[in-house]
Amino acid sequence: GRVCVLAVTGDLDLVTAAEFTREVTAALEGDAERLVLDLSAMRFLDCCGARALAAVSGGSSVVVRSLRPAARRVLDVIGMDVRHPGGSAGHGRTARLVRHSQTARMWSQHVLAQSCMVAEQIAATEENVAVTLARLAQRRPASADRLLALSEAVHTNAAGIRVRAREGLRHVA
Repeated sequence: GRVCVLAVTGDLDLVTAAEFTREVTAALEGDAERLVLDLSAMRFLDCCGARALAAVSGGSSVVVRSLRPAARRVLDVIGMDVRHPGGSAGHGRTARLVRHSQTARMWSQHVLAQSCMVAEQIAATEENVAVTLARLAQRRPASADRLLALSEAVHTNAAGIRVRAREGLRHVA
C-alpha cells in the first residue's frame, strides 16, 4: 500500500505541537495506508510535544522511526510508549476515532497551556502597573493614599491571576 513519510525536524514542544498535529492529521486523512514519522532530525522534545506524538501515534497505521535517545528518555520518564506492532486493517476506523479523540484532548491541553502563559503575562503587566502606581504615590503626596490603595489592589489582582494560572497548569500536567 501507499506510505507517507513525515520527517520531523527541529523542536517538538509547546510552540510546535499544534502544527505537528495538524500536519499528521492531514497526512492521515490522505490516501496513504501507513504513516511513518521519521524523527531522526528532531532535536528537542518536551512534554507537550510528547503528548502530541503519543496522540498521533496511537493507531496501527502510524509507525515512529529513528527516535533519538534523549527523546526516548523523555517519553520513558512520562510513561509513554510510541512503538507499536503493526495492527490489522480492521482496526483502522477505531484507531482513527481514538486518534481524533486524543488529538482533541491534546488541543484542549495546548489551548489551556497557552491561556496560562497569557495569564502570567497579564499578571506581570499588572505587577508593573502596581510598581508604577507606588512610585507615582511617592511623587504626588496629595494623592499618595489613593495611589497606594490602587497599587495594592492591582498587586492583589496580579497575585490572583497567578494563582488561577497555576491551577490551570495543574490541569494541563
